[in-house]
Amino acid sequence: MIINKKQIYFILFLICIVSRIFTSIYYIEDIDSLRFALSLKEFDITRLQPHFPGYVVFYFFSKVINLIIDSTGISFSIVGGTSVFLIIIYTLKICRIDLNSRIGVFCSLLIFFYSNNLDFGK
Repeated sequence: MIINKKQIYFILFLICIVSRIFTSIYYIEDIDSLRFALSLKEFDITRLQPHFPGYVVFYFFSKVINLIIDSTGISFSIVGGTSVFLIIIYTLKICRIDLNSRIGVFCSLLIFFYSNNLDFGK
């Protein structure tokens, strides 16, 4: 069975999303997590919910997903998984590495596991 490039990207996307959903947290870890969670309830930049610059984009996508599935933890996980997927894809494109090669798989795994491990160092 031959897997084409679109199927490989889709499988990678699913792995990123599902791994983030399985490792979702449903409590507030720190003040930054609180600001993000509160931004879904009441978006107010003057109260730093959330703070600038790129978090308005995060809020927008999280809010849309949250309106559909009504779960803050899973909404954040889907946005996080999508972000990791995009980081992997565009890092490989910048470096001109094919995902369907040994170095592509290695780089993808390195980025995937490193990005999933960032939250555990707190």
